[in-house]
Amino acid sequence: MIVGGHIATRSERPSALFLHAAYYFFLALAVLGLGYATYVVVDAQAYQAIEEFKLPTMQPVSGPGVVAEGDVIGEMTIPRLELKTIVVQGDSNKILRRSVGHLPKTPLPGERQRSTRRTSRRFFPPTAKYPNG
Repeated sequence: MIVGGHIATRSERPSALFLHAAYYFFLALAVLGLGYATYVVVDAQAYQAIEEFKLPTMQPVSGPGVVAEGDVIGEMTIPRLELKTIVVQGDSNKILRRSVGHLPKTPLPGERQRSTRRTSRRFFPPTAKYPNG
C-alpha cells in the first residue's frame, strides 16, 4: 500500500486505522453534543414563550393554596440583568433546565415569610459587570 509517496509497512496500517476510527468517533461525539445543547436551549426558550403567552389568562388564586409540581406561579423580572423568566413550582432537573423553580414547602411569593427560588446558572449572565447592591 502506498501512503504519502512511500510504501506503508504492516505496523503503520493499524495505527492509521486507529486514528481514522478515533477521528470519526470524536466527530460523532461532537455532533451529538452540539445536538443536545441545541435541544436544551430550544426547549427552554419554547417553554418560556408558551408559558409567558398563557400567563395573562391565568386567574389569581385567593388565599393560601396548594400548588402542584410544575405549575407556573408567576414571572420574575430583574431589569438590571435584563432578565425576564417564568417561575414554576418545583426544583426537579427538568424544571430547572427550563425555568426558575420555587422550592416546595417554602412560602409562595406574596406570603409573609421569605420565598425561596432556585435556578440553574444558565439563566444569569456573568455578574462581574454589575456592581454589588
